[in-house]
Amino acid sequence: MLYLELFGDGDSEPEEQPRPTERRRRHGFTIVMMFILIAASIGAYAWYAMQTYKDYEVKQEVVRNDEERIGYLNFKGNLFSFSRDGASYSDYDDILLWSESFDMENPVADICGDYLLLYDRQRTQTILFNVSGVVNEQVMTLPIVSASVAQNGRIAVLMQDKDTGYLQLFESDGSIVASGELHMKNTGYPIAMDISNSGTKMLVSVLNLNDGDIKTTLSFYDFSDAGGKAANRIVANFSYADMVVPRVVFGAGDKAVAFGDDEMIFFTGSGKPKVRTEVFFSSQIKSVMFNDRNVGVITLTGEGEESLQNILSVYTMNGKLRYETPIGDNYTVCMLNENNEVVLTDRENINIYTKYGIHKYSHVSEETVYAILPWDGATNYYLIRKKVTEKIKLR
Repeated sequence: MLYLELFGDGDSEPEEQPRPTERRRRHGFTIVMMFILIAASIGAYAWYAMQTYKDYEVKQEVVRNDEERIGYLNFKGNLFSFSRDGASYSDYDDILLWSESFDMENPVADICGDYLLLYDRQRTQTILFNVSGVVNEQVMTLPIVSASVAQNGRIAVLMQDKDTGYLQLFESDGSIVASGELHMKNTGYPIAMDISNSGTKMLVSVLNLNDGDIKTTLSFYDFSDAGGKAANRIVANFSYADMVVPRVVFGAGDKAVAFGDDEMIFFTGSGKPKVRTEVFFSSQIKSVMFNDRNVGVITLTGEGEESLQNILSVYTMNGKLRYETPIGDNYTVCMLNENNEVVLTDRENINIYTKYGIHKYSHVSEETVYAILPWDGATNYYLIRKKVTEKIKLR
């Protein structure tokens, strides 16, 4: 009975099947419709990506109770703010999650994954946070030149004492993983450092001024099992004459970028580091910005004061140019946000560039703007002013 209900009885006539020509016609029609839908989707996306905006509407205004801060960052979906005497973590409706008091002269923040590191440049204090609050607090024995944190909470710290640089690597609980010294008379003076996202690699820029000649050496340290076979865990060295490298950064996949006077050097992330590509500019790099997937630089080009122009260039971590576009000079802060938009501001002028280099938005604020952070969609932002957070929508 069940068989007959599903398939019919043995006396029923077989259903007529479409002829081969008809099948080909139907198939061709389906393919054409698919191409039309794909083209329409691409066109709609391109139109949306090219949109620019002249104004915004305030969707919600939240009055904050915090004191005036010098830094505001989006950390795991909430607002982390800090000043010289403390930090707080709250949601964007100003519900305080936790706060911490301290005394720092020049606090600098670094975020990677679930961790945020705050350290006092040229002094000795470091504080490691996660969304629950303080994970570990340490006081170094020497002034800190730079420090950075990895996704697993490992902290790399570069310190100085006269003609000697000290590198130390800590676990999130403060226990020492490795340490070493760099003597200026032997190797040069370390001026920049970063730890990889995985916490297994470190890149150090060492400046050597012996005999009056400038030379920079970029040294890769490997703290995985593979690095244990290398002397001092240095798995690669790259030397560059007549160049200073004041900034080095790691991105996703442990890819690295070194920023020189007028060039960028991109390194591979897997295995032994190698130079992937070098990018040269006709003038010096003024500003740098980065996230895990892209890096951006601003250079000043042109001959003669009247023809000088700032150029914003954004590249992938593989060294591929995404776009370059001229910009104004009314910025003191430049950020490459997680959504790959570039935000430039001088606390009054706001300029936003999309990941395609489109000048999406320009605005002059009557009140000081401390930060503009994206949220929930391509046209929605948090505008951080003194004592007020505005949820805005561009229009």
